[in-house]
Amino acid sequence: MSEARAQIDALIRKSGADVAVVFHTLDGKDALLIQADVEYHAASTMKLPVLIELFRQAKAGTLKLDDQISVVNQFHSIVDGSPFTLSAGDDSDAGVYARVGSTMSFRDLAEAMITVSSNFATNLLIKRLGAQNIQLTTDALGATGMHVLRGVEDDKAFQKGLNNTTTARALATLLERIANGKAVDRASSDQMIAILKRQKFNERIPAGLPPGITVAHKTGEITKIQHDAAIVYAERPFSLVVLVRGLQDPKQGSALTAGITRVLYDASQAGPKGPARQTPASQVNPVSKTNPAPSSDPTAQLLSELIRINNSNPPGHENQTDELLASKLRPLGFEIEIVPTPEAGKSHLIARLKGDGSKKPVLIASHADTVGVERDKWSVDPFAGLIKDGHVYGRGAIDFKGGVAVFARSVMMLAENKIPLARDVIFLVEADEEGAQYNTSWLAQTHWAKMDCEFSLNEGGWIIKDDAGKVKYVSISTADKGGTSLVLTSRGTSTHSSMPRPDNAIFALSKAMARLADFDPQIELTPATKQFFLTLAKTSAPPMSQYYQTIAISTDPAALARAD
Repeated sequence: MSEARAQIDALIRKSGADVAVVFHTLDGKDALLIQADVEYHAASTMKLPVLIELFRQAKAGTLKLDDQISVVNQFHSIVDGSPFTLSAGDDSDAGVYARVGSTMSFRDLAEAMITVSSNFATNLLIKRLGAQNIQLTTDALGATGMHVLRGVEDDKAFQKGLNNTTTARALATLLERIANGKAVDRASSDQMIAILKRQKFNERIPAGLPPGITVAHKTGEITKIQHDAAIVYAERPFSLVVLVRGLQDPKQGSALTAGITRVLYDASQAGPKGPARQTPASQVNPVSKTNPAPSSDPTAQLLSELIRINNSNPPGHENQTDELLASKLRPLGFEIEIVPTPEAGKSHLIARLKGDGSKKPVLIASHADTVGVERDKWSVDPFAGLIKDGHVYGRGAIDFKGGVAVFARSVMMLAENKIPLARDVIFLVEADEEGAQYNTSWLAQTHWAKMDCEFSLNEGGWIIKDDAGKVKYVSISTADKGGTSLVLTSRGTSTHSSMPRPDNAIFALSKAMARLADFDPQIELTPATKQFFLTLAKTSAPPMSQYYQTIAISTDPAALARAD
């Protein structure tokens, strides 16, 4: 580590910043400490002990993570008890503000507090958990350098210097307690790790690592403060805390942290001096219901990241997925536009890779939102993005985040390999596909010029393989039929229920609906559908092959009924 220390010292001197670093490999062989016990303003890193206390109280039974609490934007200063409110304009996420007057679960508040660093969610949790309880738990875990006095945006406390503070060692202690399952218990730690892995702000420690390495971390930023604290699941896992103070430009602080990370990654992955000690899997990178195994496949890794964003609709939160994808596409040269909808948290991503313009664009369209989830019916955490035995598990893995990942990697490969393009390639990630109002139809009506194209590739169609892995057929969806909306109107004499009349409008409408339900239309195969069944007949085993053949060519009602 001596050479790494010299490189890091040089980076810090060049930056002019005041920096603390604590680095430990989880096998216990290597460490590097710089100003480990110097106190810094904690900024949003103080949300880590709040997360731990939430899971401690859930384990103790004083609350349940899926319990709902009221979303009320009023808090009280620790100085004199005077009320204050938070502003969405000063927060990193507006999603919780849209829920004022309703309720949110502790689980969803924790997700917002960590992944998008919501101050509003943090204050709601601290108000319920108690700052004193958070501090007692933090001290009990050995992180005595972390001091949680209050929530966020308490201006009177700030003016009196009553701030949340931390040392790099304290943050590292908390992270390592989580990593080894001792913050609360193994199951709680796994859930906390899963949330930390869904962090959306990845321009610091993750930016200094090779692509595909999983990071569970929490950032913090205020004026002249840029922090990051992480568990890095590299081949040789490590914890890393970098606290930066004194740089006005956040980008400089982020670049410095990324540079320090890169040095430590390169030094640590060469391996420790002397015989290596085998670390229990539970202390390194536990593969569990909430902790996906790493994958070298970039598409599987991207899908895992997408699944970790809870896009269940309602409410959707598609903007979180849009921001993640934009951060990956923008450096490759894509023109990025995130189109907000009138509903907070919902947006459409339009990413354009420019061609020479000789042909009209192609639109590659997908949707970010998923249907809801019943957690008790899952054997794994539906939002962990578990990669195991060649599969990716989670809500949306098929419908349709798997497609989002495939489409995204396809267009990224075009850019990465600098493929000459005659036409622009437009990658669209839609909101509200699962039945809400600000869907692709709304986008087409309001922003058609941004998605105008010669043709579109969209959701639908399958590549079917046999047991040996050989492709049997590739199906392509075609728009050969559609639905029809009907409006039925019935008229009759208005009367009271105590005086029923034979021309009652409700009765007439009920009879009409019953006749419509009993209607059995004649089946007609379009050319595309007939070809589909004939192809299935060739690629399927008996008796299904014969059934498909019958449906495609037979006119015998009895044979068709048997096949159906």
